[in-house]
Amino acid sequence: IIWGEKLYDLDFVLGAIKSAGYDGVEFAQRPDCIGPDGSAMTIEMLLAKLKNFDLSLIGLANGTLAERMSFCGDRKGPHYLYVDRWDPVAVLDSLARGFNVALHVHAYMGLRSVQEALQLVRAHPGLKWLPDTGHLQVLGEDVLKAVKVPPEILAAVHLKDWTPAYGRSPHRYSRGFTELGNGIVALERIINYLSRSRYKGWLVVEQDRTETDPLNSRSEERRVGKECRSR
Repeated sequence: IIWGEKLYDLDFVLGAIKSAGYDGVEFAQRPDCIGPDGSAMTIEMLLAKLKNFDLSLIGLANGTLAERMSFCGDRKGPHYLYVDRWDPVAVLDSLARGFNVALHVHAYMGLRSVQEALQLVRAHPGLKWLPDTGHLQVLGEDVLKAVKVPPEILAAVHLKDWTPAYGRSPHRYSRGFTELGNGIVALERIINYLSRSRYKGWLVVEQDRTETDPLNSRSEERRVGKECRSR
């Protein structure tokens, strides 16, 4: 996932992602801020740019659902459109138009539990589940149990690590997000389970902050994920 309000050098960012061995990108920018120098670009331009780097468009995570659907047009966009609040009108409209919508439980946001999210997924065919290992750890959920669901409802799995060193308060918990392997999330158990269950979907590395150089960090994240899977 690429964070930041705007992307001022899209080619550099995509090149760094590809050189680290990743296969796709989820954008956390609004559609009108993804292009070069943080400018707007069309879905066709974005897909062509990603193709140049041999990368897939995994998800769009910012802007309203209406804005993201408008950006995608008839292409039905990426693998999924991320949502962390339950807006039945917007979500059901997106599903009716053929888009994949993925529910993400985010600490201190609209959706706050695995149970709530999975109840919605089961009640609305086509709706997907997007577990985030870091946020679920913050909320005290059983993270491994959260991924033990029918694979057809999994949009992807956000791989994220967290340490409780800064506590769980709304003002400080996010400082605990750390590089994969440096926190308390049982990443090895989670990745091994997904591998044994023959999960074929996306594992999306999400790194909010780093204690090291960002370019080195993105390669280290990839290495840790691969090592967990091989054990």
